[in-house]
Amino acid sequence: MIKEYLIAVILGLLLGFGATGAYYSLQTGKNKQNEPVTQANIPTPPPSQENVSTSSDLEKPTQNNLVIDSPKNYTIVNNSKINITGTTSPQSLIVITTPVDSYTDKTDEKGNFDLAVTLESGFNIVQISAIDSQNIQTDLELIVTYSTANI
Repeated sequence: MIKEYLIAVILGLLLGFGATGAYYSLQTGKNKQNEPVTQANIPTPPPSQENVSTSSDLEKPTQNNLVIDSPKNYTIVNNSKINITGTTSPQSLIVITTPVDSYTDKTDEKGNFDLAVTLESGFNIVQISAIDSQNIQTDLELIVTYSTANI
């Protein structure tokens, strides 16, 4: 007699769970068919600043222009020490701030600069400022990721 009760309970559970699973599956299928299809939210780079351009835009920078030749924005590097090179007005003061430290240098007579900086592991926002001889400041934000992962 206990055997019959045990078999009845097990069959009842299986039938109940089966019916519940089928109902749930049908309801979620209906909801998915009625939902609009959405696209993945892919972040886009922020719009560039007015006074900032890339090296392909200009041969030689004019007043208030700051051109970064290397590294490019959104670059992934595998070394914590990198060189930031670029051009701006001649004899300008260059100030580069990373999450690790701040660095200063002056541009040469042609406006070129090359400054070695240290990055921290992961996402780095690098602030670059150029202050010309007339104390006009031009700012640029560069995003560089330092990772030792093999990609």
